[in-house]
Amino acid sequence: MKLDNYTQELIKDNIKLDEAQEDILVSLVNFNQRIEQFYKKTIFGSKTSPNGAYLHGSVGTGKTMLMDLFYEQLKINKKHKIHYHAFITEIHEYLHKLKNSPKLKKKTDLLKLAAEYIAKQYQVIYLDELQINDIADAMVVGQLFQELLKQNIIILVTSNFAPEDLYQDGLQRESFLPFINLIKDKFEVLKLKSKYDYRRNKIKSLETTYYIYNEPMDSQKFILESFLKLTNNSVPENKLITINSRELICPITAQDCSVFSFDQLCRGPMSASDYREVCQEFNIIIISEIPELSSDEHNEARRFINLIDTIYEYKKTLICSARTDIESIYKSGKWHFEFLRTMSRLHEMQSKEYIEKIIK
Repeated sequence: MKLDNYTQELIKDNIKLDEAQEDILVSLVNFNQRIEQFYKKTIFGSKTSPNGAYLHGSVGTGKTMLMDLFYEQLKINKKHKIHYHAFITEIHEYLHKLKNSPKLKKKTDLLKLAAEYIAKQYQVIYLDELQINDIADAMVVGQLFQELLKQNIIILVTSNFAPEDLYQDGLQRESFLPFINLIKDKFEVLKLKSKYDYRRNKIKSLETTYYIYNEPMDSQKFILESFLKLTNNSVPENKLITINSRELICPITAQDCSVFSFDQLCRGPMSASDYREVCQEFNIIIISEIPELSSDEHNEARRFINLIDTIYEYKKTLICSARTDIESIYKSGKWHFEFLRTMSRLHEMQSKEYIEKIIK
């Protein structure tokens, strides 16, 4: 894959890279060539697996945007992107199921079997926003990466942390050091040195993140203007997200931003896993036309509570257009007590302090 192919995609989305981002893109193009060489079906194909790429740098500098671009251009069908938090949760659940499997002869085979299971499905795994928070995750991810590399799985990683800064001051960190050495020895480690915080400046360009409208046209105008500012006037596209073998339609997306209506997210049969998948896919979530809910609309209220909780817990940016102020969205009903926390979180998510915290 040539650099021109990537450049054309950037032009289409009105994205102009700074010098630091251009350097990373050149490195990723070279890495792609190594992948293509590895998979060539000729005697001239490389016998050495590229292993993986680990891209780190400050929040808001474009790591995910660049890795997403690289991932989309990969000419490999068996590939999978997943937020690291969701990935490690799924691995723990799978390991728990394996404990009772007849295939398991000894406990040390658990992660080997997990890696073999992944290898049957994918050639490339892309883990977005890797960070290690506890010793259980630290031990699992270190051993699992070793087993995945043995299966010639190519691993792509983005992180806010350099490899040596992962799990700093964590319990039994010395047990985690082999994983850090594995990353340094086996992966293409890339540091994005850009000092410009694109996400922060995009959000600062908005007049408000919670817009109360009178007419639907007012809401549509606010949503469109916000979307264009946050995506550099990109042309919106439909995107499908697969969740447990079914598809969720994201009707308006570009870069790391997506627009949904309240009705789509909260009036249909949506679950917590749907909301998690949305948060794993996008950093900026725009919800249009939040109504004033009646006391009878308890299903819609419950879904909205779950949605806001998920966005808050994943530390994503939320932009809303609403028919009423936050206190009046759901004034009474079955879930009113739980909604008090939602009200508090909605207020916090509009604050400068919250914005600074999630994009620091």
